[in-house]
Amino acid sequence: MPFTIYEYHDLVHLLEEHADWRAELRRLLLPSELMGDVYALTAAQRQFDERLVSLAEDIKALAVAQDRTDQQIQELILAQRRTDERLASLAEDIKA
Repeated sequence: MPFTIYEYHDLVHLLEEHADWRAELRRLLLPSELMGDVYALTAAQRQFDERLVSLAEDIKALAVAQDRTDQQIQELILAQRRTDERLASLAEDIKA
């Protein structure tokens, strides 16, 4: 009995709906060495994704810390200006 294009599309549709069927088909079609590579790649991808999420969280934390540092620098600049003004005023008083 020939396998028609319609049956092929039906098969593709069923495989899209059933992950366990895809896994079984992979096991039957791919050599065991390649399946080991597939599992290793899947594990590596999962580790990469987890690390990426961790790095994104670290970057957010660094951005918050940078904002705090920027605010503190602005406060220090204002304090330095006030100190410079007071020093200039004292210097004027000493001259007078």
